Amino acid sequence: MPEFLGPVKGFGVTFRQMFRKVDTVEYPEVKEPTAPRYHGRHQLNRWPDGLEKCIGCELCAWACPADAIYVEGGDNTPEERFSPGERFGAVYQINYLRCILCGLCVEACPTRALTMTNEYELADDSRESLIWTKEQLLAPLLPGMEQPPHDMRLGQTERDYYNLRSAGVVAEPVLAPGSEGEAGVPAWTPGGRRTSVWGGTGLMIMKASKNPELAWELAKYLYFDEASLGQRFTETNIVPVLKDAWTRPELDAPNPYFSNQPIGRMYAELAPDTPPIYSSPVDAVARAKLNEAFSRCLESYKRHGEAGLPGTIRAELARAAADVRRMADRNHALAEAE
Repeated sequence: MPEFLGPVKGFGVTFRQMFRKVDTVEYPEVKEPTAPRYHGRHQLNRWPDGLEKCIGCELCAWACPADAIYVEGGDNTPEERFSPGERFGAVYQINYLRCILCGLCVEACPTRALTMTNEYELADDSRESLIWTKEQLLAPLLPGMEQPPHDMRLGQTERDYYNLRSAGVVAEPVLAPGSEGEAGVPAWTPGGRRTSVWGGTGLMIMKASKNPELAWELAKYLYFDEASLGQRFTETNIVPVLKDAWTRPELDAPNPYFSNQPIGRMYAELAPDTPPIYSSPVDAVARAKLNEAFSRCLESYKRHGEAGLPGTIRAELARAAADVRRMADRNHALAEAE
């Protein structure tokens, strides 16, 4: 095409758009419905008797990449019970000046206490008004619900409440359509630690299993049958977790995608020298705080050069460490594990 026709071709895009349907609406006079699973304002849900689903575990705060959520857990007492089980969310705040509405907090919640609605009109001219408290986030009481604190009406233990969903009993009045999900796994024994975690994989046999012996035989086959582990390595290039299976001939087979090297044998030989990787619920928080410290140190270097830079680095790292330690100290489960 001749060079002088280039602008004409570019204007052709503009002219084509002139005859297409306009997507702009006259907001706020006209409000189009959002997508069914739109990430809008958060909501703290209730059980059908009015008790709160939030147990104050703080997993949502740890999962938040913007550090927008603040939670303080409190202990239920015989005189004042706000949720099933031992603890409840005494303080719950979401800072919508920081929140990016990503939904990671919803994924981390083990009890389905936190969900997101379709409400998107959150703008305000006051910073204070954009920090929403527990009272603002709690779902309204529906008919048949009672304002906490009160005793458990739907069972004797928290496990009875978590079994309600499998029975089809739910109370989530204004959830976005299509955002329903399963409740978290309860503690193995009433009052014990929860078995659900944020992230990670595992194999478990539920207490309600109709044939736990057969399930255990399947688990042993998946983890301890050397022949099947060798076959799975051929299909996936994943080294078996069972060390006895590292002698399987499948690991010695040359791989054409790696210059015909026996990568299985190479992996097995390197495995003993691989350092362990320890994980913690505060890993994500520590990484975020370290990034903040790096950004502040970089900004200081751009403004002032190397003058005072070592002191700035030490101060920022100390502040990041204090923030991580503060969040870790709020978790009772971590304290018990130590």
